[in-house]
Amino acid sequence: MPDPNPIRPPHAPKPSPASTADPRLLRLSQFVVDLDRRLQDVPDGPSEETVHRLRTNTRRSGALLQSLLADRRKAKSTRELHKDADKLLRQWKKLRQAAGDVRDLDVQRDLLKKLHATLTKKDNGAALDPAHVVLASQLQQLDAWLAQEREKRAGQLRREAAKRAPRSAALVPKVLTALEKSTARPSKISRRQVPRALALEDFFQTSYAMPALDGKNLHDFRKRTKEARYVAEAGGAEPHATAVASALKRIQDAIGSWHDLDALEQEAGEALGNGGVELGALLSKKARQQLQQALRTSESQRQRLLGERLALQQEGRKRKPPALAIVSASRRGAVR
Repeated sequence: MPDPNPIRPPHAPKPSPASTADPRLLRLSQFVVDLDRRLQDVPDGPSEETVHRLRTNTRRSGALLQSLLADRRKAKSTRELHKDADKLLRQWKKLRQAAGDVRDLDVQRDLLKKLHATLTKKDNGAALDPAHVVLASQLQQLDAWLAQEREKRAGQLRREAAKRAPRSAALVPKVLTALEKSTARPSKISRRQVPRALALEDFFQTSYAMPALDGKNLHDFRKRTKEARYVAEAGGAEPHATAVASALKRIQDAIGSWHDLDALEQEAGEALGNGGVELGALLSKKARQQLQQALRTSESQRQRLLGERLALQQEGRKRKPPALAIVSASRRGAVR
């Protein structure tokens, strides 16, 4: 059952008159500007920050664009918009996948650094624990292997960026202009509340599709939750949208911590084989612990978010507005 005490930011100010501009469109415009800048930085490295922003901005932009498209029926007047948007989404997906391959390795190397720092702190100048010596050696071997893999995947990212950046640059102004000129389905829900309502509905659809969470579907649950969060963040400083986005991020972060450890364990097995048994056992233990934490966090925040959706529906019944036309992220097609 949904939490009877849904998310409610304290002392929420009274909403100001609704803006005529869709906050999702404003947010999308900001992301594509930063995305273009990040693509220009790719040939120089790319750095960890560039890779991270390239991955997140393509994902954020894609989630917002799909959300905006869902509000616009496919008709003769929007045919070109949908056609160009589909092309643009494909370019972003290719960039995101290439950046994601590099980003995963950067995250894994950061985890190795933290594990090594933990071992050093435990010994704290005393005689090195023999078990720690073995683990430290395996950590160094794995890090060297990951560094080589990063170089390969960074080269693939540079090639994808060189191919996709010009295509993306040509499509972006056409899509944004068409979105501004097109008309969304009518709704009496204020522009400020649309991101919150859409994010909650997307999350509801995801929860409906995955009622029981486990290690097999948790990563997919995270990806869809992330999309809903990006839509909620389009609400800007609107208190309810901010609260929803924060709850979704808690789910995302908890599952992400587990997934990073799980992926690192698999990389260790591939890189070290039987020569990394000790490190593999350590990573497996930590991954199991984080999995349980991720499941607890996901379930607790899920109930709060479903409670918030129920509260929003009850508010709508009091005002009796027409139903908001919503197409969930799961129906639109999840973004990798």
